[in-house]
Amino acid sequence: MKKLLLMTAALAVLGATTASAHGVNLSWTKCPTVATTGTNLNNDCSGSNGLKTLTGSFKADQAIPDFAAIDAAIDIGFVSGINGAWTFDTGGCNASAFALTTPVAVTTCPTALFQSATSFGAFVVSYPHANAERLQISYVNGSGVPTPVVAGQQYSGVAATIDFDGAVNNGCNGCSEPVCLVLNNMTVSGFATTEVPESIDNQDVRNYVTYNLGTVGGAGCPGATPSRNETWGKVKTLYR
Repeated sequence: MKKLLLMTAALAVLGATTASAHGVNLSWTKCPTVATTGTNLNNDCSGSNGLKTLTGSFKADQAIPDFAAIDAAIDIGFVSGINGAWTFDTGGCNASAFALTTPVAVTTCPTALFQSATSFGAFVVSYPHANAERLQISYVNGSGVPTPVVAGQQYSGVAATIDFDGAVNNGCNGCSEPVCLVLNNMTVSGFATTEVPESIDNQDVRNYVTYNLGTVGGAGCPGATPSRNETWGKVKTLYR
């Protein structure tokens, strides 16, 4: 029980409820401007709900005049073990359900960093704990004329669709179980070798979302713990 509660606290990466000068956000809809935007996704697992969209965004603390790439880490927490509906890796029950798309400009993220014809993304799935899954995501900007990143402006950095209908149709377990997702880090890089990539591991508006209310460990997501900003590397030792 102690380890489970510590794991829940580790996933519950909290911060101030107001936007900061820089940080990351996670939403089920668009780039959020308030903490209540796209917080929870309810799925009745009927098998006919269509694709669901997950968006990760960021604000950088420094200007990056020749934006090149983004690396991101999304950690997923489960109540009692990783379930088949969320196994997106090769050989997993729902292997083809998670797909990256090109992050595009929207009203709350008005500038697109990637060009769909010249940019590409990839992801790797790992399982650092019996109740935890990690999505390591990378995007590379192939544009001949890189878009500059302005400090303090929100940009869409991760865009993905998840097909939970596939989990139902494939007979995967766990579609209806509550889950918590936390965007723990985004690292933003420029093309110049002299530039130091900016690693952003605190939240701007809200760096987590829930699925079916995400009552991980019975404490919800985030859990009832003191507000703090931590990266996965800082907190993973809590539940070894």
